Amino acid sequence: MLDGRLMTDAQERTNLASKIFMAAELEQKMNSRNKWFLDAAKEADLEIDDGLVEDESNMSRKDQLLIKEAAKAKVMLQSLLSEPMKTQRFGKFLSTNSAVMQAEIKPLVNKDTKKSTRKKKKKDKKRDLVA
Repeated sequence: MLDGRLMTDAQERTNLASKIFMAAELEQKMNSRNKWFLDAAKEADLEIDDGLVEDESNMSRKDQLLIKEAAKAKVMLQSLLSEPMKTQRFGKFLSTNSAVMQAEIKPLVNKDTKKSTRKKKKKDKKRDLVA
């Protein structure tokens, strides 16, 4: 059974990777068309005007926006991938998935310290009653 929080994290990472892939594919197609155009012009001994070669300035607004979003998505994806996906980020109780990690969790209160403070409190109460 898959935890819903893991699924949400996985979907977010997949969406970011998809944006990056689509932008990379767009750039690859543009470079391929430019290479073909430059090779054909060289073969025909023609000079090419710089305005005829495709680059980011010649692209449609939609494609330019896609490339900008992909750059942001790449940074975001790198930061997400640097952290492991967790089912529990906070909370008072351990979930079933994090039960394996229970041995690694150290208790906040030392057992010896806890007993000694209780004894002192009882002694203090007895002293107060006697006095």
